[in-house]
Amino acid sequence: MEIARRQCNQLTHLVDDLLDINRISQNKIFLKKEQVELNEIIKLALLDNEQQFRGKSIRLNVESASALYIEADALRLTQVIGNLLHNAAKYTGQGDLITVTISHDENTNEAVITVQDTGSGIEPECMDNLFEPFTQCDASLDRSFGGLGLGLAIVKRIVELHDGRVEAYSEGRGKGARFTITLPLLKEKIREQVQIDGIEPASKGSLNILLIDDNKDLTEVLCGFIDFLGHKPAAAHHGTEGIAKARAIRPDVIICDIGLPGMSGYEVARTIREDTELRHTFLIALSGYAQSEDIECSMQAGFDCHLGKPVSIGTLQQAFNAVNGSKPIS
Repeated sequence: MEIARRQCNQLTHLVDDLLDINRISQNKIFLKKEQVELNEIIKLALLDNEQQFRGKSIRLNVESASALYIEADALRLTQVIGNLLHNAAKYTGQGDLITVTISHDENTNEAVITVQDTGSGIEPECMDNLFEPFTQCDASLDRSFGGLGLGLAIVKRIVELHDGRVEAYSEGRGKGARFTITLPLLKEKIREQVQIDGIEPASKGSLNILLIDDNKDLTEVLCGFIDFLGHKPAAAHHGTEGIAKARAIRPDVIICDIGLPGMSGYEVARTIREDTELRHTFLIALSGYAQSEDIECSMQAGFDCHLGKPVSIGTLQQAFNAVNGSKPIS
């Protein structure tokens, strides 16, 4: 099980990077910007990489700042921090130290995020091309660190799309590395929390969440995630069953796969929106396709947001926090 988990995570990471670099090369990276609090983004990225830290007994030091608000795509920014943490963990040994620092540069009114490790470091000849796609700095014959050399290229492009910049520094082989991201802060806080359009904020609490997906293994894992996050999961494995269960339990949130047998996720969403008792339910599309045209089709069908497979526990937490910051409509 451990071997399968490790290999699956590696394959997922490689495929995600290839898809993203393809979107970047075609200028098809679209950001959904909103006000986000930077410390919360860091926490979610750390949560996504927690298993990797534990596996290598990596010591983690996090130096947080007071609340810092930026305009950003929360999912993409979590991906950026996650890529840097993943790299830091990959190139450090057992018991090494990773330090994450969040600070406020008051002179420029910018947020500064630093990820520093005590690992293998970067050779000087690699520095100039470090953020170019397919750059590899692993000189070992067995390529023991793996990867395609895309993670830092993706980091650079997404940071630039947020009007920020990223820099790298290392004193050389065996002396660790430091990556610094600088992002513009909002001049003033716009609102207290993420809100769903047209829904008023209310106190946080447990959500009733219905997951509709024909992949029973995936459904079991995601229900475990949902339960771990403090919510109440229910599952259905095809569209007709999902609609019937939704009418029976009236969930706060429905997460629905698009490629369902017999009745597609789009049809499920349209049926839910036509039901007077369910039409205000928050609908999340879950699909292996997450390009702009796929997201547009989901929105037209009635979904409130679109998540790409595979989805991380941090991404789910972000989505549920957004819903939970709003008052359910019955």
